[in-house]
Amino acid sequence: MLYDRQNGLLGVYLAPSYPSDGAIYLTYSEPGQDPGTSSLALARATLRIGAGTASLQNLKVVWHDPIKGKGGQVGAAVAFSPDQRFLFLTAGDRQRFTPAQDPNQPAGKILRLTLDGKPAPGNPMAGKTGATSVPVIDPPKDTEAARRAPIVRTYVFDGPNLTPSETWSSGHRARPTASRSRRTAVSGRSSTGRAAATNST
Repeated sequence: MLYDRQNGLLGVYLAPSYPSDGAIYLTYSEPGQDPGTSSLALARATLRIGAGTASLQNLKVVWHDPIKGKGGQVGAAVAFSPDQRFLFLTAGDRQRFTPAQDPNQPAGKILRLTLDGKPAPGNPMAGKTGATSVPVIDPPKDTEAARRAPIVRTYVFDGPNLTPSETWSSGHRARPTASRSRRTAVSGRSSTGRAAATNST
């Protein structure tokens, strides 16, 4: 886990089956090989609570963004579908702006996954795979600068790029408001055109 400013342990969520098996999900910043780089990861574990003790067992990373880079705003909120068969995971834009519009990168997306981290059936682009490689930039100062930001490296996927089939909606990124202490989510749309983002503070 990489702990740095907005990065670190990001969330702990009770699985739908928690009352019977103690299952929980954790979201955190997974460090990359290059200093200061990380990406979002989702792990599942069993929480065991005893008399004055607590421990995690069977910890397993069920999903992660393999594209390591710099920046904050990792996202990492989890919600479960009403039927408790699927989960929604927010992946922040990492203050890099342009990946939110790139269907080949998880950043700036809401993902819909099975409870074991696989692409959920019924997603707008179910069964689709993405590009075999994507450009990576460092966080620019604003959206205009992002368009001209130099590529610091190119990430090549080890296997099929499942980002399109994992994506429920895209185009989610943050922008500064009049107050620097507040951030507003830019409205995004799912691949089927549904409005998908709301303001947050």
